[in-house]
Amino acid sequence: MKQLDNLRDMDKVKTWILSIARNTAVDIHRREKVKRLLIEKLSWQPILKEVSKPLEFIEKIEQWQIVQEALMTLKSHDRTIIICRMLKDYTIQETAEILGISEVKVRVDFHRAMTRLRKRVGRDD
Repeated sequence: MKQLDNLRDMDKVKTWILSIARNTAVDIHRREKVKRLLIEKLSWQPILKEVSKPLEFIEKIEQWQIVQEALMTLKSHDRTIIICRMLKDYTIQETAEILGISEVKVRVDFHRAMTRLRKRVGRDD
């Protein structure tokens, strides 16, 4: 944020901030095991009495845990693209700007990353 004055195009503030966030996340990943943090933060579960269909809820939790574990086995780049596109709902253009790569590369890498993720969770569609 110290370099905000040096930003030439103020329309790209969102992309700039997201790039900072991404780089910070990569640094944290290198220092600590993100897998442990993700599992701890995402393991929150509401009380089953509050859920209308507990069996379906438990199945969704188990599926989500499988996906989380599979995501953690992917390369950092693949994981980042999947998170940007699927979980954060960023457009291809926004993802390309955040990662500093072309839109075509985002499309290709996203397709390849999803193929690898499907293989890891046992769905080879």
